[in-house]
Amino acid sequence: MFNKRIVIDFDDTLAFTTDRNWADAAPNVELIEKCNKLHDSGWTIDIFTARGSISCTTRAHAEASMVHRFANGL
Repeated sequence: MFNKRIVIDFDDTLAFTTDRNWADAAPNVELIEKCNKLHDSGWTIDIFTARGSISCTTRAHAEASMVHRFANGL
């Protein structure tokens, strides 16, 4: 059996913004529901983001920043 996997970007894919204003981001409900159905049927969902690639000094700094933001509701 093959592993089923989808890789998806977060920014302006799973959530939409105006002028990159993440505090007021709106979820892409249709896509989130599709991802949930895929996950429920055995797919692995990998979510990627490039956020922090410019504003952070190291990859570790970017990862720590994103984990903190996601844990606190962006």
